[in-house]
Amino acid sequence: MFTTISHLTSSPPKPVNGLLDKLLLSIEIGQKDLVKDLVYTANILSRFNSSDSELQLSVPRYIYNLAADACLTHIHSNNYSFLEGAGAYMLFLRNSRLSDELGELMEEFMRGLEIFIDEKVYKTLDSPTFELANLIDILLYLPKPDIEFYIYRRSLLEKCMEALLDYWQEVSLEDQRFTFFGPTPESSMRKILPLLHGDLLPAKALMDYATFTGKASFFRSGHAIALNTLLCPVLLENDVSNTSFYEGSLGIAYLYSEFFRMTGDCRFHSAFEDWLKITKENSFQPPLCAMPIRTNIDHLVTRTFIEKAVID
Repeated sequence: MFTTISHLTSSPPKPVNGLLDKLLLSIEIGQKDLVKDLVYTANILSRFNSSDSELQLSVPRYIYNLAADACLTHIHSNNYSFLEGAGAYMLFLRNSRLSDELGELMEEFMRGLEIFIDEKVYKTLDSPTFELANLIDILLYLPKPDIEFYIYRRSLLEKCMEALLDYWQEVSLEDQRFTFFGPTPESSMRKILPLLHGDLLPAKALMDYATFTGKASFFRSGHAIALNTLLCPVLLENDVSNTSFYEGSLGIAYLYSEFFRMTGDCRFHSAFEDWLKITKENSFQPPLCAMPIRTNIDHLVTRTFIEKAVID
């Protein structure tokens, strides 16, 4: 029996649920700019939740309409950022109970994405490998209404994967290149292990892409890249003190849990336990009222899921 972060089978625990309720209420009374924070929260929770969770069922239809409008606005401005742009809103809508109604918006999303990739707009973003890996994830699980859509989606997946692989670099201890997709030189784990940086998310994108396409070589490559990251604690000082999902230890623990689930390799399970322990040790209770809303969200989600590590 192994300890893992299990999928939730009911609505999120009260601290997170309370925050979601406050966001929904604030949006309802006119603070529509908070939709982006609701989307941010729901997208993190969707990593742990099934797509038909009570979280998705409880969101009113008008919220989805606001999210669809925001997604279209970002598509037209060629902003496919995963945290703030069309990518964030499409993931939220993809996971919604209304995903079957996304036909025209999905087509707009994919046409715009083709321009985003062909014109290499992703190179202007702070973390292009993070963006490309997330776009691959979004495309993999879009509803597929017909064969023409399936073929077009597959061609976009191939373009995204080619763009991601353009960032490939050989590992070289002499040149302080410890990862295949990370920045060089790599001076600390904080810069190369969290989801926003480095190899973990691209490795999972390779493995998911392999599962979708049947190209086993991509799965083997993703597995090997993920294993290589296990050397980081040996080679570099651990300065990851942030516990958030995208920039801290919770996301690292989550991905090692996913690698263990996908491969059965017990080395990933050991890494998951190590990073979960680090997350628990650093997840002290700050004064929530004094924090920006995103920091508040990150803290509550972290507290929720370190308490949800159960015997699977």
